[in-house]
Amino acid sequence: MSRFRLSRQLLVAAGVCVLLLGAATVQAQQYDGSQPADQSQAYASSDQAPGRVARLAYLSGQVQFAPAGESDWGSVEVNRPMVIGDRLLTGDDGRAVLELGDASIRIDNGSAFDFLNLDQNNVQIELSQGTLNLAVRQLAQGENFEVDTPTVAFVAAQPGIYRIDDDPSGTGSMVTVFQGSGTVYGENGVSRQV
Repeated sequence: MSRFRLSRQLLVAAGVCVLLLGAATVQAQQYDGSQPADQSQAYASSDQAPGRVARLAYLSGQVQFAPAGESDWGSVEVNRPMVIGDRLLTGDDGRAVLELGDASIRIDNGSAFDFLNLDQNNVQIELSQGTLNLAVRQLAQGENFEVDTPTVAFVAAQPGIYRIDDDPSGTGSMVTVFQGSGTVYGENGVSRQV
């Protein structure tokens, strides 16, 4: 058999395989109606699409979750994406870790947590009660990383490791800087660098 004829037969066989694989892929996509083929259709307008998403990386003990806009609490699984308005509540033995690009947030037991803002330049966290540890590995120019409690707000000025404790009785909050620096804002415009 000549080389030309063998090459031609191999080329035809490869083309048939590609066509069969393409047809199988189209059928599989038609069968699986769980996601639209065009992801841009999933969000009708850009204000519905999340600008940035955190990932629930670790869970231990009792941790409850309420999606944005809902008041019912339920269970949650590791790797759950979290967006603005999503809330976590840890029980007496609960702990959770969120990964957010160049930062990680460790939520201790007895804590209530949610995202107030979450986009490319601003991360604003609300800690209603309890304790969280924040590790910011990189902070780009113009990027804002803020943790709000009922009594103070803390804004990280540079990469570092921070701990925020809020007393559930509402008597106050404490910010501890292990590495890095930032500013604590209190009532009546009072601020202090730490």
